[in-house]
Amino acid sequence: PTSMHGLLPYCELRACWRDIGLDPEIYCAIVTGTGEAFSAGRDVKFLAAHQSEGKRTPHEDPTNPTYQWGGGSLPSNVGLDKPVISAINGLAVGVGLSLALSGQLRVMAEEAWISDTHTLVGRLGSPQNLYFGIPRAVAAWLTLANGRLSAQECLQYGIDNKVVPRAKLM
Repeated sequence: PTSMHGLLPYCELRACWRDIGLDPEIYCAIVTGTGEAFSAGRDVKFLAAHQSEGKRTPHEDPTNPTYQWGGGSLPSNVGLDKPVISAINGLAVGVGLSLALSGQLRVMAEEAWISDTHTLVGRLGSPQNLYFGIPRAVAAWLTLANGRLSAQECLQYGIDNKVVPRAKLM
């Protein structure tokens, strides 16, 4: 959903991470997608509408009450100190890639893949985040050349911990 001017997914995820952190009965979290995608990232139409007007999106505008650069939907945005497992069931692109990389443990379905296509919408993406989870040369290729890595390539580069058939992902 992208109601609340495209902010609902960010606000809901931030609230989930906060609630997980506060609940003493929860020891870890698993984040995954539904269908064929882990996450396609931000709503590009929402972003383009603001860019065409020369404006920042609300969560990127420091004068807006919902301000949180990048959306604030990552576990680190609320200081979550519990382990997160990313169960990457399908494509993880753009901000979806940042979310996938936020997991300390990452398991990918055989047909899953990652990419960072921010340059297609006039942005650099989040190389500062990618460099922590991916070898520098691979992160530069993903970020600057809109590269794409299969689950098996991710395993080869140490980006994920395991590749499994989709039916065994969870």
